[in-house]
Amino acid sequence: MALAHNDCQSKCDWRPTGERYRDQPLFRCTGCKSEWAPTEKWTPKNVDGQIALEVAAARAACPA
Repeated sequence: MALAHNDCQSKCDWRPTGERYRDQPLFRCTGCKSEWAPTEKWTPKNVDGQIALEVAAARAACPA
């Protein structure tokens, strides 16, 4: 399974899905439906430019 990467809709709102991707928590943007997992090299931001608390916690818990 690969992570979904879709064109941005400028409605970014990253939320945990409750699903797992390669033993990591899976997050999905409610705007474009793109997906993110903590081992990705980028960190998603919401439309307001803020990083969701759940995303920040998952990033911090991920081994470098």
